[in-house]
Amino acid sequence: MPIDWNIWQQNHSVTPYYQNLVDLLPDHNGDRVAEAEPHRQPQLNAAIPAQRQSLLITQITQQVANILGIKDLSEIDLKSGFSELGLDSLGSVELRNKLQSSFNLKLSSTVIFDYPTIQELSNYLLLCLFPDQSNQQDKFTEVNDDLSDLQELSDFQAEALLLAELNNLDY
Repeated sequence: MPIDWNIWQQNHSVTPYYQNLVDLLPDHNGDRVAEAEPHRQPQLNAAIPAQRQSLLITQITQQVANILGIKDLSEIDLKSGFSELGLDSLGSVELRNKLQSSFNLKLSSTVIFDYPTIQELSNYLLLCLFPDQSNQQDKFTEVNDDLSDLQELSDFQAEALLLAELNNLDY
């Protein structure tokens, strides 16, 4: 049955789940209404390294929200599993494909199951996109761990540790 999709679209609202498909439909001139998913890696490259993680988390969260039809991004818990959020196997494949095209990466078919939360997936993608930054991230994690250990010390223990370090310094 022939359908004029432009007329149908004017009379029906499009859910976020189908928005990407509708964007790729030809208009009345036969041209595409929109291009496929834009590459997001230039955005990450332009960001300072400290902001890349949060930018990547936001981008993944937007993708998940589009797939699940969630309008408010604050409803998505970054530490909840994708299956807990309602992402099924078909949605997982769609998310992987969108991430591949958005960041120009080749991801394994099990990447969503190997890294089942937005937080874990963003950590993995950050390592894939910026392998040289992983050493800096490891050092940052070590410093944070050391600081949390220091916070648990009493004032007397912290002072003794500091004096011991000062005595070990060569002048």
